[in-house]
Amino acid sequence: MDVNGTKFHSLLGKSDWTSYEKSDWTSYDTELSSELLWDEQDNCVRLRSRLIQDKDQRKQQLMPSGRRGAASDHYGNIYWIGDDETEIRFISREGGPSLCYWSLDNWYQDSECEESSGHFKTVKPVEPNKPSRLRGLTITLNAYLVVGIMEPAGLLVFDLHAGNPPQIMLWPEEIPFEPFDMTNASDGGLWILDKSEQPKFWRLDENFRVLSLGAEYIDIAYKEQSVFQPKDSSDECRKSLCFPLGIEMGLSSPVIAVDPISIEALPDDTVIILGFDKSHDQFVLYHYRRSRLLGEYSFSEHFKYLEKDPETENYKLIPQDLVFVRSADITTDDLSGSLFVSAADRKQTFIFNLKMTIEGLELGLHDCYYPMRTTQGKALVVANGKVFYDAQDNWIPLIAQRSHYWNQGHVTTRVFDGRKHDCVWHRLFLDAVIPDGAEVIIDCWAANEQKLFPDQTTLKIVTWKRQPQPYLRTLGSELPFHKPYHTSVALSQGTDTWETLLHGAKGRYLKIRLTFKGT
Repeated sequence: MDVNGTKFHSLLGKSDWTSYEKSDWTSYDTELSSELLWDEQDNCVRLRSRLIQDKDQRKQQLMPSGRRGAASDHYGNIYWIGDDETEIRFISREGGPSLCYWSLDNWYQDSECEESSGHFKTVKPVEPNKPSRLRGLTITLNAYLVVGIMEPAGLLVFDLHAGNPPQIMLWPEEIPFEPFDMTNASDGGLWILDKSEQPKFWRLDENFRVLSLGAEYIDIAYKEQSVFQPKDSSDECRKSLCFPLGIEMGLSSPVIAVDPISIEALPDDTVIILGFDKSHDQFVLYHYRRSRLLGEYSFSEHFKYLEKDPETENYKLIPQDLVFVRSADITTDDLSGSLFVSAADRKQTFIFNLKMTIEGLELGLHDCYYPMRTTQGKALVVANGKVFYDAQDNWIPLIAQRSHYWNQGHVTTRVFDGRKHDCVWHRLFLDAVIPDGAEVIIDCWAANEQKLFPDQTTLKIVTWKRQPQPYLRTLGSELPFHKPYHTSVALSQGTDTWETLLHGAKGRYLKIRLTFKGT
């Protein structure tokens, strides 16, 4: 209320523009049409942009087998596995051609030790066989480049600071291990997605020790008598060697058959796995904390609003890879961020706003258009806070394009109560961005009695009273210390507080409909 006794009603924030707490006498809520949405990033209501679907069918669908591991270091240099899966390539953050960092052709075998005259000699020289191919790659927070190897199965660990030859970590032969995808963990360790006979995932700490996460152990070497025995005691036996098993997805998930595709770590030391649910023919996001499944989230429900668009009718997302980018606001404990999911049709990447709550994960499809050109689908990489995709042995940042919007949409506000018979509603202010070619049409409906006010169904056919077009104020907002936009760019971009005088809006109760129109 101002000094003249004029009362203000305001709609501010998501809670006011998308829902309203129902009172004892009304059930009217703020209603957004399907062509509008609440933009979490810009904190506003706007016209929804259309997710463009390229009708060019000449592009061949990517297969999960075409994936190559990729990651970036602290400086923004990008490393990835080559097309033939026998070399590691990298490209500098400063650009230039890609180079070979390491190749299986550099694989070495330790030479046999020379015979010595001493009593101690090597029983058998260590000769690890040359792996057949590389699979899966990540860079830990401690600047270790970890790459999976096949036949024999294991890991190669490169120290990016020291630059020495890789450390070889072979998996026990008794345990099937087929690394497919990797991601770094928040404590300096890593997660490994295993696509062996039974899909599973592994957790390694910062010292590359396998953690059990509640899984069972298997004996890989039984106890036996020690070679060296104390002279004055009984025989001693060496303890049996145990190795933890990975977390099998089938044990913790009620899904009958799961085909995992990608793995990504979250800041709270949980992990999300993108998988294909064969029983329901849909792609699902599985959220795990250690060995416990926290929730399952389908992607199909987020494309329901596209059914009215003939270009995207019955669209089915076939993912190829995903990465998570945490929100830039590090001053809060909020673990929300953006989930980038690339499509197998090699045309675009979809962005989901991911928020972690007590009930679980909340996913919301962001309607920005992120096109991909001539990509081979190796992977998505986060470098210096930006997401890159591969294109002809190079890496290009994803750039959003909002060039296709819905032409029109409307929002119907909740009922405002003036608390006075024949209340005269005076003015309307809008903190809005109305560029050239766009407009906001304002309609009002007022009544003195509650019973005269129509319900939501009848309100759609009621004759609204059209109001004058709003104009851009030169003095800005009337609210004290309220500056929604920067003054230097407000007038040039149609961005500031807009005002209009209400005509014929007389009655205790008032409802407003705003119609957004654009090109």
